[in-house]
Amino acid sequence: MENNVRMSELLKYLLKKWWILLICICLFGGLSFFVGKKVSHSSYKAELEVQLTPKNMQYYDVKNQINLMDTYKEVANSDKIMKQANNKLREMNSSYNGSTSELNSMTSFYFNDGSLIMNISDKSDSSIIAKDATKAVAKAFIKNINNVMHSNVNVKIIKPASDDYLHYYPSKEKKITFVGCIFGFFVGLIVCLFDFYLKNVKAKG
Repeated sequence: MENNVRMSELLKYLLKKWWILLICICLFGGLSFFVGKKVSHSSYKAELEVQLTPKNMQYYDVKNQINLMDTYKEVANSDKIMKQANNKLREMNSSYNGSTSELNSMTSFYFNDGSLIMNISDKSDSSIIAKDATKAVAKAFIKNINNVMHSNVNVKIIKPASDDYLHYYPSKEKKITFVGCIFGFFVGLIVCLFDFYLKNVKAKG
């Protein structure tokens, strides 16, 4: 019975102090909204695939080529290739004015073990820049790979950077704001419970 009375008193107290909950929800929700605006943006990722095969390829050439894929990846990500790619991207897209280091942060390379296919992808808040960046990196790589490696390899684009292979990543701003509001609610609830507890202690004292 006593527990029911206390619970009833607590609920009445929370209803009376609703403004504390509201202030905490608005405060933390607002802070989360501004943090979300800064750290979370919608983005696009464009992908392109190139196949690297030696001319007049024999079986042992395939094995050697597979062993060289890590090296090709390093060459593709080298300063020389990325600098040329950045200049090419500036020519292709006048709205892009980023640096080579920015293009580096946008670009990633990977390949599956045992495969002669390398994936080049670029992420940007603009779908056009994402596609153009991927094309620019591929062009710079194709143009320079044989000179850099002193090799005789055919590089063929087998999956172009088109809308068909464009991925969209929505902003997490709403989720961050929602989490902030929930956190604010619990902070407000803790403040109210603590205040309620102190008042009860004083009343008993």
